[in-house]
Amino acid sequence: MDIFGFQFDPATAFNLLIGIVAGAIITFIITRMYYIKQIKASERQIKQLKEEFNKLKKELEEQKKEIVEEIKRNAVETAKKINTQIYLNGVPETLSRERAGYYIKGLEKMREYSWEEAIKSFQIALVGNPPDNEKMVLDFLIGLCYHKQDKLDQALGNYKESLETAKKIKDKKGISVNLGNIGLIYKTRGDLDKALEYHKEALKIDKEIGNKEGEAQDLGNIGVIYQTRGDLDKALEYHKEALKITREIGNKEDEARS
Repeated sequence: MDIFGFQFDPATAFNLLIGIVAGAIITFIITRMYYIKQIKASERQIKQLKEEFNKLKKELEEQKKEIVEEIKRNAVETAKKINTQIYLNGVPETLSRERAGYYIKGLEKMREYSWEEAIKSFQIALVGNPPDNEKMVLDFLIGLCYHKQDKLDQALGNYKESLETAKKIKDKKGISVNLGNIGLIYKTRGDLDKALEYHKEALKIDKEIGNKEGEAQDLGNIGVIYQTRGDLDKALEYHKEALKITREIGNKEDEARS
């Protein structure tokens, strides 16, 4: 067949068309196989990344647990060393690694009676507007360090700051701990009426929340105030009650001191 001066062979054209179509199909298949291979490779990479992420997450969780336990252990050891109740209000569980370091260092310095060094660590932890529960604990710890140095004005200021924050977040144990410490300061200053007021308020809250250890301390502190006033019958009454609770909770160390 002659078309526009060119010889056109239908059979040849058909074969050419078949070749073009076959080439396109082969190219499509090869391209598709390539992409499938890439997708499978990506899936393997994603799976590997997920495994690595989960492994890292688990390691971080373990590290977090270790840090939390270290802070709690430090708090217990410090409380025994300085003979004072330390309340952390769940703070160790929410701390970043860096901030946790300041707590650990501060508690260690407290055990060494390096009060000013401890205060510096806790003040650094206060920078950056920490959450209220953390602010309450830090003000409490700073107040405690000042208290141990007989710097009563500074201690009272920090205890009151901590108390206000505890009231704001409705942390009853935080409220009672700070009330008790404020009462101790007023007792040291000789203001027994005010001291008694704070200790009785702390006792009321500790009874309400079932904080037996705090209740025993409150009763003992009230007993000391009545003893100082010369009201020995009332003092004996409170000391007996404190001793009874101490025995109930099995705290032999406090029993020996009561």
